[in-house]
Amino acid sequence: MKWTIQKALDEGTAKPFIARLMSGMMELRDHYLNALDISHREREARRLAFDELYEAVLNEMFAMRKAAKTLHTLVEGHRAKLLSGEIVGRQRNAIEIHEAIHHDLRDLLSRFLNSAVRAAKSLQKVTAHLGLDIGGFFANDANFERRMTVLASAGHEPLVEYFRLARQDWSQGLIDRRNALEHEGWVLPDVKYPPTPEGGVSMIEPPVDGVPVSQWVAAMCRHVLAFVENTLAYTFQTMLSRGVAIVEIPKSRRDPSYPQRFRVTLRAVEGVAPWTPQYEPQGFE
Repeated sequence: MKWTIQKALDEGTAKPFIARLMSGMMELRDHYLNALDISHREREARRLAFDELYEAVLNEMFAMRKAAKTLHTLVEGHRAKLLSGEIVGRQRNAIEIHEAIHHDLRDLLSRFLNSAVRAAKSLQKVTAHLGLDIGGFFANDANFERRMTVLASAGHEPLVEYFRLARQDWSQGLIDRRNALEHEGWVLPDVKYPPTPEGGVSMIEPPVDGVPVSQWVAAMCRHVLAFVENTLAYTFQTMLSRGVAIVEIPKSRRDPSYPQRFRVTLRAVEGVAPWTPQYEPQGFE
């Protein structure tokens, strides 16, 4: 399968998302497949199967990022109009706001939540295709602990530690908020417009779990991207032969025109240990 990067995205391989989560993952896929002792026909069949599964993850990540960007643009545009007075009217005893963004914010948040959760959960099929079951990451608390024990006993302690921190820091909050929206009647609060001491109008974004919605969405977006990248890179590492290692390219040495994060090398040549995921509190960057 050939990947097409549409001009409408205004992104190319100089963007970390494209370089790392598209092109970079395709290169790791090829290293894995080319090392298998199988026929060309079987190799192409496996490549196609992987691409079809990962395409679903990519599509959700694109949708998630688009919703996050649109929401940010909406909030900042509205804030700028308030500051300039473009959408502010005045009566004797009232201030009028001539633009409402409540409904658009709620719609964008709904799109974001659904795409973000689907992006993370659909990765299960990709890793299962490669031979690693990560379904326990999304299980309830009791099953999570049981299945992390199984993963650890199979030699995946670095991934288990990564999963524990990710679940504690963001993933359960993301899933809980999506479930609250879809099944429990939770609604994003309205924007508030307190007056300023200078006689103008300011804006208070509606919060999600105590964080302004645009900041919450941006942070969750970075977390989901990091989760997909780290989990999939680790899965490829476990599928490679013991003599081959995925290593991380230091940020200072990444080509700005193609800022890949990983490369594959022979352990005996460079004397390096295989990369293992380290939890990143800031998420993808």
